[in-house]
Amino acid sequence: MLGLLCTVSIGTIQFGFSLASWNVMNSAYTAYYDWGDDATKNLSLVQSLLTGGGAVGALGSGSLLRIGRWNCIVITNIVIILGGGISMIPGLGWVCIGRFLTGLGVGAFTVFCPKYIIETAPISVRGPAGSLTSIGICTGILISFTIGVFFPEVEDGSESSQLTLIIIVLGFPILMALIQLTLMFTVYPYDTPPYLFQNEKKASLEALFAKIYRQPDMEQLTAELRPDQENTAQRPGTLKSFTDPLYRKASFVGCVTALA
Repeated sequence: MLGLLCTVSIGTIQFGFSLASWNVMNSAYTAYYDWGDDATKNLSLVQSLLTGGGAVGALGSGSLLRIGRWNCIVITNIVIILGGGISMIPGLGWVCIGRFLTGLGVGAFTVFCPKYIIETAPISVRGPAGSLTSIGICTGILISFTIGVFFPEVEDGSESSQLTLIIIVLGFPILMALIQLTLMFTVYPYDTPPYLFQNEKKASLEALFAKIYRQPDMEQLTAELRPDQENTAQRPGTLKSFTDPLYRKASFVGCVTALA
């Protein structure tokens, strides 16, 4: 169980790393590609596109949950790999596109990963398991700044050291995505119990129960799934949360609070 939850939490590590990583390599990037007087403007544009992509990914990904939490995480990793690869192509336009795609991916991770963790964790450890999201984000930030420790004042160093830092920072999300994809395809090819139950995938549900749950946890989850199925239709989606008068005010207050 811990291995599965840690594997899913790689997505939250990606979010934290992406938020902080550009600050680690911005001097090296501007020096290596000789942005000169346009450095401040270009850096602001690139970072804004990453943040904007994250907002779009977080707000727009809720409706994709119907295809399965496991599928959503796999697709998001593909977007991360694509974004990281495009970001390595020289040119402001390419790095803008790549960072926006990366933002879409890490923003979507903030929806998919906590959803998967909460739906999969046994009731007895659901509270502590929920903290994995915060731990993952902080870990990602820590990793990015740790990388920076090994490249002090790289903007005044050689081009090879600048390029090395750029490759490490832009390549790290690709590496983490590949690791997560490998583990999810080979070790944990399972969706969450509620999704499997609601879609009547009994064989997959039984395989999941047999592999990662103890008998008491299985009994608790099975009892929890039946009312969950009955109430699923009453849960609002992303669009309804902002348009339905019943949910609209709370949704906007939540967004403003998060931005603050």
